[in-house]
Order: sequence, then structure tokens, then C-alpha cells
Amino acid sequence: MGEKQLMKGNEAFATAAINAGCRYYFGYPITPQNEVPEFMSRELAKHGGAFIQAESELGAVNMAYGAAAAGGRVLLSSSSPGIALMQESISLLASVELPIVIINVMRGGPGIGSIQPSQADYDQVTIGGGNGDYKTIVYAPSSIQEACDMIAKAFDVAEEYRNPVIVCADGMIGQMMEPVEFTNHTKRELPEKTWATTGTQGKRKPNIINSLYLEASILEDHNKHLIEKYNKIKDEIMDIKYFDKQYILKAIIEITIKDIIINIDGNKKSDIIMIYIPTTLQKIIERGNISKYICKKIRYEIGKNNNLKKEKIRVKKICTIAKVKKDIEMKKLNKEERNIKVKEKYCYVKGNFLEKYIRENIKQNDIKIMIVDDVYTTGATMKNILEIIENNIMENLGNEENQKIEYIFFSLAKD
Repeated sequence: MGEKQLMKGNEAFATAAINAGCRYYFGYPITPQNEVPEFMSRELAKHGGAFIQAESELGAVNMAYGAAAAGGRVLLSSSSPGIALMQESISLLASVELPIVIINVMRGGPGIGSIQPSQADYDQVTIGGGNGDYKTIVYAPSSIQEACDMIAKAFDVAEEYRNPVIVCADGMIGQMMEPVEFTNHTKRELPEKTWATTGTQGKRKPNIINSLYLEASILEDHNKHLIEKYNKIKDEIMDIKYFDKQYILKAIIEITIKDIIINIDGNKKSDIIMIYIPTTLQKIIERGNISKYICKKIRYEIGKNNNLKKEKIRVKKICTIAKVKKDIEMKKLNKEERNIKVKEKYCYVKGNFLEKYIRENIKQNDIKIMIVDDVYTTGATMKNILEIIENNIMENLGNEENQKIEYIFFSLAKD
């Protein structure tokens, strides 16, 4: 853990980038992000890096394109109108899958607008301002500290997914001062940059970075590949709620898997049905379904665990058996109130996967039902979901069949 330093936002952004391994910076002056290139021009060379002030935003983004194509860790920064000028090249970066981090210190618009702080570039960065159905990964910090943490993570994320990442701060954060602590974030295992144009040394065919596809079928296949990648990135977005705490989630999942192995009958195939807690559409829009996200993480770890494959253990399905009947805010309720209100919140969904699967497979397989919630407070939600399962599915089974079913309860944290 480092000591806190009182720093201006823009200078802190640049420091976080250098600490994350950025060695190439390209930019052009524009208020309110001018301290970023000013700081980089002074400090980057001290770390063996290269700083170039381009003749325009277009020059800067295309220089960054070249450095990223050669496998460098590249930072590009500007402000709203400057980012607008770069949109064609950002579309190119997304198409050829080059990892690059772009900092947008937003100001008022549309058009030239003003130099006052703004958060008006939401549509531009999330939907995309260039041509084609491409996506960028976007982080939107609410403080200088959060921006620095996100920038530290952004370079790894860009390289893991080979995709541009935009850190979208506003002018207020860029210009204000705040105590900042630069910590060592959790490092990812990143793939080797076999695609980079670093020279063949006579050992392989040249790598070609290209976004032109004259045959319609090839372009279609490329877009399908990008869509598949973007779907994987959606899980990355959910990491924001547990920002830089993935090592905790991974450790908890590993412990859970070990417990599953210990309690498995190795002579019989065992299927796991994972039940996530349903939520409202509004909450899904605001933060996604964290419970469902955890289920996907557990399924991934189980899928790559050779011991579990040997023991014939698999996650058969991730599903839910209920829906939100009445949106009740549970946060401020005590234990007794929760136990009462939770019965009003959820209702059973007939014909769900669990119901059908148990009916068709209970004689052949042992079945483990894992009920997953993100945060355990009083246990009222899990208990209610269990009651819904027992009252609507299990009551139709005989004693012998009920004994073939085991319940596992999983939550990421206790409130």
C-alpha cells in the first residue's frame, strides 16, 4: 500500500497510467485535460517511455494506432470535441482489436461547447460514435481515486480482450485535487501478443493489422466474432461492483468447489442446477443481476476443473424458479420484517427448467441445487426461495427421490 499524495486529477491519471506500464503517450492540447500531456511530457521519458504531441487529434489517435499495433502499452487522452474527432479511428481500433486506453476528460457540448465540466458524452462512449456495431469498454469514475484504480485496471482489460478502453472522467475530477493512493492492483494472466507487428525475424509469416473485408461472408464472420467477444466483456462490466476484489470472489469459489468435491459420490454422475435470485428490470438496468453473474463465474471454474470432470460433476443449468411479484425495498427492514415481506416479494414460475429436469432425471442422477445470492443479510431471501422450491416441486416427489437432492447455499458476502 502506498502513501496518500495530494494530486490534481489529470496528473494523478497520468501517474496511474505510468504505474500500470504505459510507455507510449500521444495527445493534443485541449482544456480541461491539458495537465495530462504536460505531465507525460515531463515524466514518461524517466520511465523509458515516449511522448509525442501530435499536430491534431487525428494525428494523435493514428500514432496511437501504430504503437498499439506494435504491442506497446498506449495511452491517449483528450476532451469531448477532441474525442469526437477521433471516432473514425476508434472504430478502426475496435475492428482490428487493438488494446489501447483512452482518457476522456469531458467538457460541455454539443459542438465546441464550453470548457466547463460535463458528463454529456455518455451516448458517444457507450453506443459508439464511429461506423459499425462496435463496442468500447467504458469506465466512469466518480472520484480521482476511483479513476486511478480504473486506469490501473484498464490496461490489463484492454489487452485481455484486445479492445479499446475509455476512462470517461469529467472536467471537475480532472481539475480538482484529492488525496490519492496508488496501490498494486491484482494482475491478470494476459495472453501473449502473437498478433503484434514486431517483426518476423524470419520465423513466421508477417502479422497484418487490417480492417478491410471485401468479401461479405468474411466481414460477417468477423462481426460474429466481435459480438461473441462483447458478450464476454459484459461479465467484465459486472466486476465494477466488486472493483479489484476478484481475488476474493475467486478464492470463495475455489473453496466452494473443494467442498463440492468432498461431498460427491464418485460412482455416480452428479448434476448441479444453479438457482439465482430474480430481480427487477430496473435493477438489472442499473447494476445487472449480480447473483446470476456469480453463477456464471462458478460454472466457469467448475468447467475448467479437471478433478470435477473426472468425478463426472457438471453445472447442468443456470436458471431461476421465481420472479419478482412486488418490488419491496428490504434494506432497512429488520429480520422479522424481512421474513414477512420476502414472502410477498417472490412468486413461483410454473414450467421452469428445474421442475422439468427433476421430473425427468431424478431416477438416474443425484441432483445438487445451488441457491446463489450476492449478499447474505438475514437469510430470508434464500429461505424463501427454498420454500418455493419445496412447496411447488419437492412435495410431488417421494421420500426416496427427495433424498437424492442436496442443497448448497452460496453468497459472496455477509452484510
